[in-house]
Amino acid sequence: MEASHEEEEVRSYEKPPDERFVYLAFDFFKNELLGDDNSAMEAITHIDVVTQELGPEECERLLVPFLAETQATMPMRTFNSILDAWYTLSKISNSESYIRGIFQGLEFFISQEDTDIRSKGINLILKIVNDLKCSDASYNVVDAVIVPLLKKLSTSEWFAEAISACILIPRTYADASEENQQQLRECYKQLWETNVLIVRKEVARNLHKLLSIMTIEHSVSMFWLVLKNMSVDNQEDVRAHCVESCLAFAKRCSTEQNMSFSYPVILAAAADSSWRVRKAVARGYYKIFEVFGEDEFCERLLEAHFCLLADSNDIVQESALTSFKTWCKLLSEATAERYVTFFQTQLPASSSQTKQYICQIISSFAACDHKEPVKSLINSMVMSMISDDSLDLRLCVISNIEVLCERRAFEGELGKKITETIELILQGTRWHHRLVLAEKTTALYQHFGFGIFERYFNDMLFRLLVDGVWKVRNTMLFSIENICLECKATWATDTILTELLKMYIEPHNSKYISQDRTHISYSTKIILLQALVAVMKSLDIDVALAQVVPLLITATKDPVANVRFVAVKALSNLFHIYKDEDPESFRCIRSALFKLKQDSDIDVRYYATMALETYMAFFDT
Repeated sequence: MEASHEEEEVRSYEKPPDERFVYLAFDFFKNELLGDDNSAMEAITHIDVVTQELGPEECERLLVPFLAETQATMPMRTFNSILDAWYTLSKISNSESYIRGIFQGLEFFISQEDTDIRSKGINLILKIVNDLKCSDASYNVVDAVIVPLLKKLSTSEWFAEAISACILIPRTYADASEENQQQLRECYKQLWETNVLIVRKEVARNLHKLLSIMTIEHSVSMFWLVLKNMSVDNQEDVRAHCVESCLAFAKRCSTEQNMSFSYPVILAAAADSSWRVRKAVARGYYKIFEVFGEDEFCERLLEAHFCLLADSNDIVQESALTSFKTWCKLLSEATAERYVTFFQTQLPASSSQTKQYICQIISSFAACDHKEPVKSLINSMVMSMISDDSLDLRLCVISNIEVLCERRAFEGELGKKITETIELILQGTRWHHRLVLAEKTTALYQHFGFGIFERYFNDMLFRLLVDGVWKVRNTMLFSIENICLECKATWATDTILTELLKMYIEPHNSKYISQDRTHISYSTKIILLQALVAVMKSLDIDVALAQVVPLLITATKDPVANVRFVAVKALSNLFHIYKDEDPESFRCIRSALFKLKQDSDIDVRYYATMALETYMAFFDT
């Protein structure tokens, strides 16, 4: 007995070193995976080291079954790492038995109640299938592995497994053999017939993908077996998905087939008793237009769209209007006229919000440069909207003024209403209205030209510049800069620059500065200094040195530190603007900045130093 025992010890000792190391490595991995969460995460992260040592056969025999069994006891926070590990394992071998083991392991994840985990599992299966399609595998992975898996999932009473089947069948159907495609169609029909509502919803949600890849004969069969029943289902969430599936089906059909199959389903959904179903139809009406073409659309589906655009439910109507706004430019002259005529009849009784949507749609039509009578209808509606009691609607017209009001029309009644609206907004308390005006100032100049702008919009420009809200003032700075860069330099000097200087130096002589104050506020001084920089970008250096620079140097001596450092920043900007000019022109500015390096305020000293560095960079050789 002793000899036998010693002999066995020798045999054990004489095992090949590689084999003993392989089993030791795998044992270490198992111990770590069964340990605490941190050690398990670390082990999973380095699973590639184990696979390299085990090799394909041992991975299939030991590692894959162990991971498939152990993952069920692992905490959910490790699932993402385990999914990554499965993908690593899928790269080791593409043999049929090995891959079947991989998918058996992944079945755990696509059976999870958690939607995120389940989706990641499904996506990983599809990724591995795609990898195998591109590999040298001698078998069809869909036929060999996926179809049996889907047949199993389709008969499951657990909703998560059935939902995964609903998603995977359309994604893998095209790669299955004809015989297996028949089985997948049967599986999908079986999933539809379940009593579990959440599964039937998933069938409805994914049916359009399946219909788009089936042959027309099988699509017709699926229409009668599933889609037709979906359209009359007692659950609104199911009916809401039927139109998208119907459109996928309609793309494959002739006009005669659509007369029998598609149109009745779409028209029924558009008139559904549930607002959620009508909303789904309204939101996707462009797809209907795209699939059937304008002629068929106008003949059979236009009236249904009119009903949705005037729906009694605000949510449905808003969805229809916002969707139509994105594609109304695609319509022909004749169809556009029908829509504009429809909106003209709807306008008087509509709410303010609906009128604003109509205004945006009419603006899109106007931008298409339609001919008469569309143009006359639009002009009539614009006049009605700019005269409305709702200031929001009138502002909406101004927001689209470039396409709604031609330059020559401004001198008439429409122009009076526009200027009246602007005055009401400037006197009002709603700052976001004034912000819209500030944002549109440049567009007003570009559209109407400096002649009309100077007569009708100059006053607005300066009033918005000294607005009580910072965002409005700051927006006007950009508008002033853009206008000055586009306009004639003399006009910028005579009009904008002259008024800015007056507002700063002689505020009591400017109508834009409140006469209740003996001095202008420091916030007004700051915005005026910033506006001067904006104007300077379009001025000759002689004008800037003669009129702007003296004021900026004076501002560096202001008792308020904030004003001083803004003035210093303005001087620094001046170096950027006129960097190609003679440096002798800026000697006085340089001297002032040297003095400001000794200022009592730390920010002023900092910006003065930065300004001098800018000067040195541009002018000192």
